[in-house]
Amino acid sequence: MAADARRVHLGIDYGTSWSKVVFRDYEDPQGDLARVVPPSDAPDAPGGASLQFPSLVTWHEERLWFGWEAERRRPARGATPYGSVKVRMALPDAFSGSRIPFPEGLGARELAALTVLYLAQQGTRAAQRHTRRFGCEPRVSMTIGAPMSQLNEDTLRGKFVEVARMANWMLSRKAPELSDGLSGLDARRWIDEASAAIASKPSNWRAWVRSEVESALIWPFRSPSVRPGLYAAIDVGAGTTDSSFFRITERFDGTVFQKHGLAIFGAASGPPGVDAIDAAIARPGEDPLSVRMRENERLGAMGGASNLPVFGSIFEKYQEAFSRAYAKDERQTQWFPYGLFLVGGGAQIERLRAHLRRRPWEHLDGDPEVLLVSIPRDLAVDGGGAFGNSEVAFLIAYGLSFIGADVPEARTPDEVPGFYPLRSVSEAGASGSGFAGAARPCTASHGYDECAFCGGSGWVLPPTPNFGAPPITSVTVQCPHCGATVGKVAEDAHLLGCPKRPGRLRPSMGPSVVARTPQHSRLREGPLQPPRKSRKSRATNSIASATLIQCSECPALVKNLEKHMRKAHSAGPSGQSRRVAKSVPRDQRCPNCGLRFTAENLVAHQRRCGNDAET
Repeated sequence: MAADARRVHLGIDYGTSWSKVVFRDYEDPQGDLARVVPPSDAPDAPGGASLQFPSLVTWHEERLWFGWEAERRRPARGATPYGSVKVRMALPDAFSGSRIPFPEGLGARELAALTVLYLAQQGTRAAQRHTRRFGCEPRVSMTIGAPMSQLNEDTLRGKFVEVARMANWMLSRKAPELSDGLSGLDARRWIDEASAAIASKPSNWRAWVRSEVESALIWPFRSPSVRPGLYAAIDVGAGTTDSSFFRITERFDGTVFQKHGLAIFGAASGPPGVDAIDAAIARPGEDPLSVRMRENERLGAMGGASNLPVFGSIFEKYQEAFSRAYAKDERQTQWFPYGLFLVGGGAQIERLRAHLRRRPWEHLDGDPEVLLVSIPRDLAVDGGGAFGNSEVAFLIAYGLSFIGADVPEARTPDEVPGFYPLRSVSEAGASGSGFAGAARPCTASHGYDECAFCGGSGWVLPPTPNFGAPPITSVTVQCPHCGATVGKVAEDAHLLGCPKRPGRLRPSMGPSVVARTPQHSRLREGPLQPPRKSRKSRATNSIASATLIQCSECPALVKNLEKHMRKAHSAGPSGQSRRVAKSVPRDQRCPNCGLRFTAENLVAHQRRCGNDAET
């Protein structure tokens, strides 16, 4: 490596429809500065579209074309455009567009790797122009983004890692410039060589792929105006919506508390996105892409008809993320207040922003505060230029431009443990006042073991979020483990405390998640009824609740002493004594009945027998 090489890191936000590239010069004399890479062949476009790369791939004249050249060739005769390649690679079942066959020998993974290579070449070329002003060449590394929910799955994560590593290998081996197109034969040759090379060299996936949500939050994390606490983020991209609930944590460094990292409680990702909004507001026969960056104007002209059903579908992804986060800590007081960040291209649509300002669950105390995200102080457009009205669209690429050592610690939802309240009154008293916010005392009668409301624990948990119709308190379910009839609103509390559930975990053993089984999906309409008790159980409860008396003649504990004495300690018709009288040696004989007793028990016996010794 040459001594005059400078470290430059590329952040590549590879999106479904649009992609962004940011490079960061870590050895700039003015500090590590980040620069947005504008496409060299972009036409004049509204907003910040001229700073973005179309993710489209077009097959035309026996060659593959990328970026704006692919967009220009798309309507040409004989051209085959391939859109949403990222979705077809990661979530083929969720792709709802036309499944046009790929060129022979190539698939979605191969086209995605070539697209990332094209974006990396554009970033490398911009970095070379930047560093040559200082008389040196760049030493380039790269990171791409992926949705948080997809990174939690090993198979999906592996696909993104393969795409990043194949693109980086081809970049380091001086693959042909894709801005001039690439023949199908050359594409297959480079892909085969890259696949074989990375297969023999295992690598840490965190060095290549980072969560898009985590990357978008790096600037709010670094901003001094954002304090530690609870937040939510919604990234409305072209094809998908990514939502998450997280906490900015802090740690005491010996002098003061400092922001330390991100703990992501729940995340959800999936369609729809801005593409679906554009398709909904496009006129008949109009290309939906022609509406891009003009959504506010078109929705304003629609008036009252602008309350689109697709807005509700995007809001459901927000609710799904909250539902997953709420499962980690089922205390309503822990989820409000919180701040809301709206990022991505969809954040510029005013009607959508107004729709997402609402609380995700009606039982929260209020709507969140929508926080404005400013442009990072160290981010500018390479070569000069303005962001237009889409500066928040570059936050993901900005966060990806940091190397791993500069990224705050982030724990994924799988790494964040849950909190589950204690299950008994005695445990609650031992834990102090912290338990009071988790549940309320049960006011139902507890004449039976398994209360239909609290499961016998004495404490009722807050209801699980229900984003559909209001909860019906008359609906009951039957526990598959003990057979108890339990109110639907108390189902989770009962399952956590069910004594017959196999493998039941106590709170001291760590958090456990109760999975809803098919048996719990069969609901029965009707009023709440206490669970039926078996005859054996009723007998056991009645004996346990009765007052027992110690027999003075034998060790027996009995409820009816007189009945016991007649059966166990009186002589039969033949004059022979019972087994208890025979088995115990006695010192004195009762003059009335002839039974033997010890001296200390004889007086008590004679009072019951009816013949006092003095008579």
